[in-house]
Amino acid sequence: MADINVSTLVPLILLVIAALANTSRQVKIIEVANEAHNDVYLLDAGPFEAYVRRIMDRSLSPTDRAATLKEDELSGKEPKLGRFNHIHAFNSFLIAVSQILIVLSENSLSGAILAGTIGVFWMVLPIIEIEEYDLMLRTFEPDDPLYSLTIHMVLTFILTVPAIALSLVDVNSYSVPLTLSAAVVYIVASVFVGNLYQSFLDDELEILRQRGIQSTEEK
Repeated sequence: MADINVSTLVPLILLVIAALANTSRQVKIIEVANEAHNDVYLLDAGPFEAYVRRIMDRSLSPTDRAATLKEDELSGKEPKLGRFNHIHAFNSFLIAVSQILIVLSENSLSGAILAGTIGVFWMVLPIIEIEEYDLMLRTFEPDDPLYSLTIHMVLTFILTVPAIALSLVDVNSYSVPLTLSAAVVYIVASVFVGNLYQSFLDDELEILRQRGIQSTEEK
């Protein structure tokens, strides 16, 4: 594991994330959320779709956990934000992989600083990916819930802390099964955090819809 070239891999991964974030900003999520059909998914699991959605339902905000499993049908309130759903999930996955690579290859202060820097980038990722926050700042009242960014920053900070701590020690002394299991749990947690964030974001988009704002360009 010591031969992982983090100085090359991590910058490349961050470049990919930046490119995907730029693509994400082109998605007009208000329009997509208004027009998306409730029973159509960009990534469909075929005969396993209902079971997959039941699992994903566990990562939504409490008010959105409405999924019910009945034969092969599913009803729930999973955010339907078009390509953004998957771009954000993939970006979260790549950042989690970057943190894992740092933990596996570094056991120094420089590794901890790098993990912390990537963690800060992870925390502010939604600001880079979404233009609609500017619209929310212009139209929301002080009492309106604007929690999605806060939720994302707090949870990604929590995920960053163990990455920083483990970057200071040599994890190669642990068994491969334990290391692999921890890596899988970390990646799954990162994707679930992204789903929870999008659930709160969808609630905020609903406020815009209730006020008659149907387009990102509307003031």
